[in-house]
Amino acid sequence: MSSQSVEMIQKNPYSMQVFEIESPEIGDKFVVRVSVPASYEMAADAKYPLLVVLDGDAAMGLARTTLDYINLGNNFGLGKNVPDMIVVGIGYERGAIPWLFTRVRDFTQTVDETFNYNNPNFKIPASGGAAKFYDFLVNTIMPTVRANFRVDESMAMLAGHSMGGLFAMYAMLQPNPVFQKYLMASPFVGWGEKAIFKMEEAFAAANKAINADVFFSYCPIEPTPTYIDEVKELYKVLTDRKYDGLHCTMKEYPSENHFSVYPKAFSEGLYALFEK
Repeated sequence: MSSQSVEMIQKNPYSMQVFEIESPEIGDKFVVRVSVPASYEMAADAKYPLLVVLDGDAAMGLARTTLDYINLGNNFGLGKNVPDMIVVGIGYERGAIPWLFTRVRDFTQTVDETFNYNNPNFKIPASGGAAKFYDFLVNTIMPTVRANFRVDESMAMLAGHSMGGLFAMYAMLQPNPVFQKYLMASPFVGWGEKAIFKMEEAFAAANKAINADVFFSYCPIEPTPTYIDEVKELYKVLTDRKYDGLHCTMKEYPSENHFSVYPKAFSEGLYALFEK
């Protein structure tokens, strides 16, 4: 048995572009992956909505492949009403454990020095950086993507799982949100003694409308005993508020767990968010 030397090639320059971008405020460098639909190079004047995927190190492949297959079905008359989109994955490229730590820093809005993923061997270096990460996402990453790709600025979607789902909720409660659709798979809304609930309560006191479509999911096996009840409670809070323009869907996946659920929740979340 012998091996051969190979030369790495990229036949389709449109399929995936990867670049690094730095945030002095966060004090870190991020890896941004951008994937365009198959129609991109054939429709020179077409513009496409953005689908921003958090945890891009782990989720970009899932998001891109799922959307590619859905769009392929559209070409065969098997559409799911999901449009072609430019997919943007934001990650770190630093290994699984450092990735787990860094996402806590960026996706949480309050500091919790005791959090350790229920693993006594872990010490999370930082948390509570959601405001800095949101500012970096909205004011640096998204303008950079728009400057280099044909983006339809009338619609953008944000997808996140677990801590990423928590950040998606945080993004939705901003004074001038930039996303119109949110996919939150098993969102960790109990973080920081339910800090996101307090943020929503303050938001509701000043706002009567949220122009957004939201998909929540949960499953029987989640990380903490109160996790499922917290997701259900947040869903009820949002629906009971009767915000003008807000449409919420929630689905349980009884045969999945916190980690296995994302592929199903991602694809079915897309269907739900674009069904009308």
